[in-house]
Amino acid sequence: MGEDGPGSKMWNAFCSMCVGMVVFPLSLYLLGSNEQQYMCTHKSIIFADQKSKVIQCDQPDLADGIAFMSCPIKEDSLMTFNGVSFGATGIGNAIHFKSAAAAMKAEMFQCVEYSKEEKIGNTSVKVYSYKMEWKDSLIDVYKFSWTAQAITARDYGCPGLTPGQGGHIWPSNVPRGTVQHYAPEVRAGPLIIDSELMRGGYASGLSINFATPVNLNEFRGSFEGFDQLPMTKLVQSMIQPAAHHASNWYTQVVKNPVFTNAGAGGAGGPASHPGGHHPAPHHGRRLFDFTNPFGHTVKTMDMSSVGPHNAAIDGSGTYVITCQQQRIGCIRIQFFKNWDTIVTMVSAVQGGSTLPVDVPSSWGCGTDKFQALEGGEESKSSFFSMMEESNTSTTWMMRVFGLLLTWAAVYCCFAPIAGAIDVVGDCIRGIPCLGQFLEDLLEGMVTCILCVVSCGFGCSCGLFVIAVVWLYMRPLIGGGLMLFCAALAAGAYFLGQGSKNKDSRNLVSELVPMTEGNNPA
Repeated sequence: MGEDGPGSKMWNAFCSMCVGMVVFPLSLYLLGSNEQQYMCTHKSIIFADQKSKVIQCDQPDLADGIAFMSCPIKEDSLMTFNGVSFGATGIGNAIHFKSAAAAMKAEMFQCVEYSKEEKIGNTSVKVYSYKMEWKDSLIDVYKFSWTAQAITARDYGCPGLTPGQGGHIWPSNVPRGTVQHYAPEVRAGPLIIDSELMRGGYASGLSINFATPVNLNEFRGSFEGFDQLPMTKLVQSMIQPAAHHASNWYTQVVKNPVFTNAGAGGAGGPASHPGGHHPAPHHGRRLFDFTNPFGHTVKTMDMSSVGPHNAAIDGSGTYVITCQQQRIGCIRIQFFKNWDTIVTMVSAVQGGSTLPVDVPSSWGCGTDKFQALEGGEESKSSFFSMMEESNTSTTWMMRVFGLLLTWAAVYCCFAPIAGAIDVVGDCIRGIPCLGQFLEDLLEGMVTCILCVVSCGFGCSCGLFVIAVVWLYMRPLIGGGLMLFCAALAAGAYFLGQGSKNKDSRNLVSELVPMTEGNNPA
C-alpha cells in the first residue's frame, strides 16, 4: 500500500483536531473532579476517624454509634458454598466449603484463531494460525476463516475440530467464566457484618484469593475415578509445519491454495464438503483419531452436562476435570475463596449490625456514606493511614493521567499544522541528494516544537484547573498556591524586562560615542 496523498493526510489531521477539541475539555473536567473527589474522600476519612470509638471483641453491651473494630470472624457464621451456590447444579453438594466470599471459574479447552498480515510481493494477505487453549467463554468456531490456508492451519493447530462437525458445546449446568458470591452476613466480635461492608467500602474488603484455589482432594471420593474419564486415542505424532516445512509454508498455502471453495483442487480430490469446505489433511497425518477416539472400556465423552458421574478431581487437587488428557471440549472447574480469619472495619452500628456512616455535607462536598473493611488485624491509626495513602496515590495517578491527556489533546489540535508540514516535506523530498534529509529535518523540527508548545499549554491549563478547584474547595491553601504562582510569573516577567532594559541601555551607551565621533568639529 502506497503513502497517503495530501488530501488524505489533511483529512486525517482535521479529524485528529476534532478529537482533540472534544478530549481537551473532558480532560480538564477529569482533573477538576479528581481534586474534588480527593478532598471529599479526605473529609469523610477524617470524620470517621474522629467520631469512631474502638470496641473490644468480647464487649457485651454495644451502644449505637460509629465503631472501629479488629476482631476474628466467628467460623460458625460463615456461609457454606457448594456447586449450587454458583449455578453448577450438576456438582451439587459434592464440593462444599465455608467462607465469607467464594468464586467458581469454569473453562473449556477450545480452538482459538489468530491472524496476522504478511507481505506477498506488493500485496498483504491475512494469514491464520490456531491453538488449543483454556478459555472461560465460548468461542464461536463458525466465525473462523474458511480460506484454504486457514483450514490447513486449523488441521494442525486444532486436531479434532473438523469443519461441519459443529463447534464447542458448553455444558448446560455449568455457568461460563467466573461467578463470585458473598455471604449475606458474618459475625465478628459483637457485630453482624452485612455483605455490602464485606465488599470493602473505602478499603479492600474480604477479597477472593484467586492465587490460592480451594484444595479439592477431600472430595475425591464423591467423583468418578480419574482412570474412568474419556481419554484420547493416540494414532500418530503430528508433524508441525514450523519444524518440517519451509519458514514461509503458511504464505505458500496462501499463494498456491490446494483447496478451493468447491473442495479439493484438481481431479481425484476428496469429495467436496456440503458447506463448501473440506479439511486439508497434510501427508495424511493427524494427531488423534476422533472418528473412534475411545476404547471399549472407556466411556464416550458427553459434555451436555457436568457432574460427579462424568468428572473427577485432577492429580493436583485443584481442578474438577472431565478428561484424562486435554482435548477439544474438555471442561475444568476451580473454586476459590477468601482466606481471612480476622477483619478490621469502621462503620456505623445500630442494634448490633453495621451500616454506612452518614457524613454531613461541607463546602464543596455533599453528604456521603462511609464505611470500610479489610481482612487482617490492624490498629486504628494504621487502618486510617492506609486509607489516606490509598486516597492520595489514586489522586496522583489520576493527576498524571489527566495532565498527559491534556497534552495529547492539545497536540491533536495542532495536527493540521503537522499535516501541512508533512505535505510540504513530500514536495521537498524531490530535491536531489538532500531531499530526504531536508524532509526529515523539517518534520522533526516542527514535531518537536509542537510537542513542546502543546505540553506547555496543555499542562498549564490542567494545573490552572487544579489550582482553581483548590481555591474553591480550600481557599487558604488554593489562594496561597495561586499567589505563589503569580509571584513566580511576576518575577520572571520583571527579570525579563530588567534584562531587556539593561541591554537597551548598553546599546545606547555604545551608540552615543559613535554618534559624537561622527559629528563634524
